[in-house]
Amino acid sequence: ILEARDTLRTRRKLQGHTDRVNNCKFTSAERNQLISVISDRTLKVWAVGTGKVCKSFAFSSAPHAIDVSTNDNYFASGHKNGELRVWSLTDPKEVQRLKVHTDQITSLKFSRDGSQIITSSKDHEIKITEVRTLQTVATLEHQDLNIPATSGKFALAGSGKYLGIGGTNGSLFLFDLEKRAFEEEFTGSHTTCVFGADWDQSHASRVATIDSMG
Repeated sequence: ILEARDTLRTRRKLQGHTDRVNNCKFTSAERNQLISVISDRTLKVWAVGTGKVCKSFAFSSAPHAIDVSTNDNYFASGHKNGELRVWSLTDPKEVQRLKVHTDQITSLKFSRDGSQIITSSKDHEIKITEVRTLQTVATLEHQDLNIPATSGKFALAGSGKYLGIGGTNGSLFLFDLEKRAFEEEFTGSHTTCVFGADWDQSHASRVATIDSMG
């Protein structure tokens, strides 16, 4: 369902899925497309203006995470079997893939310059993968970090330096992406699993988190 931001009224319903939508991401206003990944093991590219499907792809392993590169030329999908796939957005098609995790990818984001893809997984690891070579160059983890099985959406600071991700113990874990190292664990704000985080891009020190209680 697309809603107009100024009126919060439904603008258009995009219909064609047969199961839960796991994630979706808009491209630039120039392309005016929306990409969705679904539990029915499909990925769809939509034309926002018409509400029609431009491309649809089916997989043996359901896609759970999606992001679009900053230059709007590529997008990436993360799958239940731990595969990372990179796609051309100009003529939507898969260009390369890599098994980066041993379990479901829960979240992924391109770095600010678009040169790397960062993924989190139910295997409780965070991986940094180079887009050009599709080689994993770093693995981030912490002995107390258990990434939630159902989600585990992480946040990136506006500077691109830090990553924040919630754990099943109610903590927020902070990693330094430049040093590729654990930085700090924030405790006490939640008593249940933290499954989502989002960085306030106007305040470098503020991260919003949500737990299983809503």
